[in-house]
Amino acid sequence: MFGLAQGLRHTFRQLAKSPVFTAVSILTIALGMGANTAIFSVMNAVLLRTLPVPNPQQLVYFHLKNQPLNTSQTGYGDMSMSMPVFAAMRTRKEVFQDVIGFAPLAFEKVAVRIAGEPEEVWGEMVSGNFFTGLGVQPVLGRGFTLQDESTHASISVLSYAWWKGRFGGDQEILGKTVYIKGIPVTVIGVAPPGFGGVDPAHRRMDFWIPLQNRPELNAWGAPPTDHTLYGSPNWLALDIVSRLQPGVTAEQAAAQLTPAFQNALASASPVDPRDQKPLLVLSNIRGVESLRDDYELPLRFLMSMVGLVLLIACANVVMLMMARNAGRLPEFCLRQALGANRRALFLQLFQESVAAAGDPKVEYTIVGVAGNSRYTEVRETDRPMAYLPFSQTQGVLGMQYELHTMGDPKMLIGEAAKLIHDTDSNLPLEKPMTQADQFAETISRERLIANLSVFFAGLAGFLVAIGLYGTMSYGINRRTMEIGVRMALGAQRREVLRMVLAESLTVTTLGLALGIPASLAVARTLRSMMYGLSPNDPLSILLALAGIAAVTLAAAIFPARRAASIDPMRALRME
Repeated sequence: MFGLAQGLRHTFRQLAKSPVFTAVSILTIALGMGANTAIFSVMNAVLLRTLPVPNPQQLVYFHLKNQPLNTSQTGYGDMSMSMPVFAAMRTRKEVFQDVIGFAPLAFEKVAVRIAGEPEEVWGEMVSGNFFTGLGVQPVLGRGFTLQDESTHASISVLSYAWWKGRFGGDQEILGKTVYIKGIPVTVIGVAPPGFGGVDPAHRRMDFWIPLQNRPELNAWGAPPTDHTLYGSPNWLALDIVSRLQPGVTAEQAAAQLTPAFQNALASASPVDPRDQKPLLVLSNIRGVESLRDDYELPLRFLMSMVGLVLLIACANVVMLMMARNAGRLPEFCLRQALGANRRALFLQLFQESVAAAGDPKVEYTIVGVAGNSRYTEVRETDRPMAYLPFSQTQGVLGMQYELHTMGDPKMLIGEAAKLIHDTDSNLPLEKPMTQADQFAETISRERLIANLSVFFAGLAGFLVAIGLYGTMSYGINRRTMEIGVRMALGAQRREVLRMVLAESLTVTTLGLALGIPASLAVARTLRSMMYGLSPNDPLSILLALAGIAAVTLAAAIFPARRAASIDPMRALRME
């Protein structure tokens, strides 16, 4: 222990003697680790994180493969189920401890009025065992019961975040009334901190109510004239999450329940025998379900990129240590002459390194022909479109209004909100945005990946520059005598400068010869993540080459100038 403490004291003294080296080494490792930590945090939130509930590994989502053609679907892709399926699955206690159903009250936020002005928040209806099945205990009041579900009680539980932010943590909130789509609802509880529900697309609900049969509070905001949760057995609109019995895997449960699952679908809406049989798939709850398909590949690519950045950072520190230790050769020789063995020198260097590191058919009369159009996002190809009068079409959930102005379009938002409020005090202005904002939202994934890629590419370039500087410094320290001899024999300073720069550019050229084909190969896998850009875009390649050349020159110029300024006689005496 005494030897270790003495070695550490010597280590810190050595680091204090080289503050620039110490700072650069620490900064290099910090940047590499910081980049990895940042991307892993995002990756954990989107792909890996589990719910803040007891035994989250037991929770699974229901998925339907091969949806019957005679059913209609409203929800999150293959996650939507019918009420008969929910009723059949919740009785299977040999497989599940609890089966929980839930459905949002709207595709986006739902209109809520508290006292005066209306606003938009996230809300959903859930089964009576929602809180007990998940093992969530409200911090204030109580959760729901199966009786609340069966009577479709007009009660609500608020999320902790909304209770704190909107109501200021009012301890007297229990018993107060909140108007949801104009329906009065009584607050009976507040969920614990950190819990935002199990919605696969939005991990932060603001309130929950029991499953409803009111036409005003229909699932997904669908018109009750088309479908209702309890009156339309062939309407797939209910999401289901279940808690498995201990020792039962998701695959075992799906295999055991598939026959009952198919029967429940067929009894509510007969399946055509010519269709593929519907299948039940159970998936563990982790990350954000709706974002995994879009972001899993980009995030794993970014994780690989920042892993490479960390590798570069570690290599740079190694080269810096080698360059620094090359100048300490006389010190090591002296210490060996005084009795220090190789093990002691290795431990010393190691310590220094560690210290630095919704029908009936309706006929329509065609009155015109319009061109194909993109419907949901800019990445999709043009598709055939049909335009119908709004008042003559059934099953439309909502309508968007487009306002034109000669000035700033955001100036119209206040007037539009006032007009809607004057029409109905329960209606807020739903998601107002300009067309430019709407376009930016459709390419938000590409913009995120591009910004992060540029940042990490710049960080990698910075670390490469440090590594090149360390490598060049190490090489020059090793060649001090050679350079001195060259200059003693008549070599000019500019010739030495040219020689060192040429060597560094030669190394860079070899790196580019290997790196360009590799980058083109990797870029082809990123085609799906780019919009309006080819993987082998000539401008991007030229800019990358120019950037690498600039980094190389910036990293090599200082060691090259130092080599050109070596005093020949002093260099020979040093050796």
